[in-house]
Amino acid sequence: MKIPASISIKLLLLILPLVSLPIAIVGYFSYQTALGIVTRMSQEEQMMLVKGAADKIETIFHSCKLDLEMISRIPFIEEYYQAKTKGWVTEAETNRKNLIRFFKYLLDRSPYYFQVRFINKNGVEMLSVKKERKDLSTIASREDSFYQEFKKSPQRSFYLSQITFSSVRRGYVLYFGKSFTQMDDKIIGTVVIDLDYDKMIELVKGMRVGEKGYAFLVDHLGRTIAHPEFAPYEMDLKNYPNPHLREFVINMMAGETGWMTYYYLGDRIASYTPIPTMGWSLAITTPIEEFKKEVQALQKKIFQVVLITLMLTGIVVIVLSHNFIKPVRRLVTAADRIAGGDLAQEIPVKSRDELGILTESFNRMMRNLKEIQNELVQSEKLISLGRLSAGVAHEIRNPLNAMKGAIVYLQRRRPEDPLLMEYTQIILELIDRLSSFATDFLHLAKQSPLRLMTSNLNELIQNTLTLFEEPMTLKGIALKKNLDPSLPMFPIDPHQMEQALINLLINAMDAMPQGGTLEIVTQRQAEESGTDKILLRLRDTGGGIPEAHRLQVLDPFFSTKEGGTGLGLPITLGIVESHGGKLAIQSEEGIGTVITIELPVNYSPLAKES
Repeated sequence: MKIPASISIKLLLLILPLVSLPIAIVGYFSYQTALGIVTRMSQEEQMMLVKGAADKIETIFHSCKLDLEMISRIPFIEEYYQAKTKGWVTEAETNRKNLIRFFKYLLDRSPYYFQVRFINKNGVEMLSVKKERKDLSTIASREDSFYQEFKKSPQRSFYLSQITFSSVRRGYVLYFGKSFTQMDDKIIGTVVIDLDYDKMIELVKGMRVGEKGYAFLVDHLGRTIAHPEFAPYEMDLKNYPNPHLREFVINMMAGETGWMTYYYLGDRIASYTPIPTMGWSLAITTPIEEFKKEVQALQKKIFQVVLITLMLTGIVVIVLSHNFIKPVRRLVTAADRIAGGDLAQEIPVKSRDELGILTESFNRMMRNLKEIQNELVQSEKLISLGRLSAGVAHEIRNPLNAMKGAIVYLQRRRPEDPLLMEYTQIILELIDRLSSFATDFLHLAKQSPLRLMTSNLNELIQNTLTLFEEPMTLKGIALKKNLDPSLPMFPIDPHQMEQALINLLINAMDAMPQGGTLEIVTQRQAEESGTDKILLRLRDTGGGIPEAHRLQVLDPFFSTKEGGTGLGLPITLGIVESHGGKLAIQSEEGIGTVITIELPVNYSPLAKES
């Protein structure tokens, strides 16, 4: 298969930039958009995770606080305290059993509690209930720092201890206590819940986003109290290894929810949120490079798509240049010979597409021309010559029209192919040389000329609305009419104006599928120039036109309705403008749409043309 190099090069130089440039632009913006979407989704995922984890920790301590409040209000403690103090053994034992059952209920309910106890105001443990664990030895009472702190501040309502490493328990402990008072508000002791802080640390360590992301907790002083790399209180604002990390912790201490980027062993992005009950703040941090992995994969795919598209485009261009240009060249050569008087030409038909139809028409024209030529040569009379001339005109017109129609159709189907346009234009010029009466027979559809009649616009509206009464009722649409009775009779085309009204009413009904209100108003508007106008306004309470579509609604074939042609409003606009009027659309999404038509009272198409 021999491919003309010049044609291939021209098509490649023309088409490749047209194909590759849009793909490259789309690929670039797709990459940027994907990067933004992935980053935003990752931030949202990270924020949802940190909020969910913070809510869980908040729930643990809030529940603990409520449990302490509940314990401090039960009468068994005071009764037990009084009975124990006064030596009432039986009553003390009864209250003790009741308290033990209640404390065990609290321990079973929460996996974070491992001991509940009551301590008198002197720091002596009067009652203690702990979970049954083989690895849990008896925890010291007076030696724990919590009791020393409580003895210093017995007036506090609630007390939260420092995070303490218990060598007896072999883990971190957090004591949460509440003072217990008698009826006279005299403090007699405190109830204490020992929290298993190791489980809290495990909960924080289990929060991960990506491969290298992790979570950590800081208290109100900026000290780390749960971190995958540091022990509680090991790091604070004085010894954070990086100033950016210290700045981030200061933002966390503000007690707000947010996210920020900072540098610590690489660029990182972190979301943080407070734990109000404790005055703490929880953060989840992830390296930014992990956000870009999916986008980098997309970038690679886009590059592959561009490369493959360019290769396929080059192959398609070469094939098309051969399949389309070669038949056109044969037609050009045959047309030149016919123009020189050689009618013994017939081109073989190798396809059934537009080029095949064009070739068949060309061959039929040559056969007809040859037959007519033979008749002219054999004719000896002028009358016969005239009759044959008419026959020639008749026989030439039909195939020429068919050929020209096929060529014009081919040009419309391939307007982007400059080489095809060049050769088909040559054929058109040669056809024009064969017959001076062959003319362009394609005409774009034009709007019917106006048939103006002096009419009453209100009556036209009333008559049109009768067609929509039943559909509006079925859809639950209330119709409000405010028609100005003083409108004058003025010249319009009733049929075309009725068509415009029907288009607008159909659009209004489609905009209110669940019902609504349609208001139709007419009025006369006096102008300073002396040319009065008639205003027709339709207002619906539908969903309105989205802002992104407001500049397109008057474009032909633009429609957001399923099955819509997008011709209703453009046709209506053409009808209004042919009457010398104007059409304006105002719409607000979620509220409705107002369409206003202005029509001149004294309109003359002849005056417009002049």
